[in-house]
Amino acid sequence: NATRSTLLISHPKNISHKNQIALNVRALVNPNYPTQNVEIWVNGQFNQIVQLRDPFSNWIYINDPLSSNKKFTNIPELTKGLYSQLTWFMQLPLAPIAIEFRYQNPARPKDLGIGEDDRLLSIGLISATLK
Repeated sequence: NATRSTLLISHPKNISHKNQIALNVRALVNPNYPTQNVEIWVNGQFNQIVQLRDPFSNWIYINDPLSSNKKFTNIPELTKGLYSQLTWFMQLPLAPIAIEFRYQNPARPKDLGIGEDDRLLSIGLISATLK
């Protein structure tokens, strides 16, 4: 029931600037509400806007997820705290990659005639893969 969410991914040992992160997500869409628009931010830096149309599977590709890793200062305070705690707890050499989703047009399934759920929703993460 939010207009944004954050996914924290710890750095795999073999990640480089040549890699990309592939996210497979579901979208809350139907014939009367055909798209979900989502801003993607990586480590506090704007990355892209995606328009999702498939209720079951949409791919989002984040190229060079390390490119904005140095720009840690624009990350919201709560996420900074999560970064610090996770890095300390897991004894990670690098802070995790933070992928923030900002939902431009979330909807309530109940309003769309899809059951009785009245939470404000947009996407559901199926998988995240490093390529």
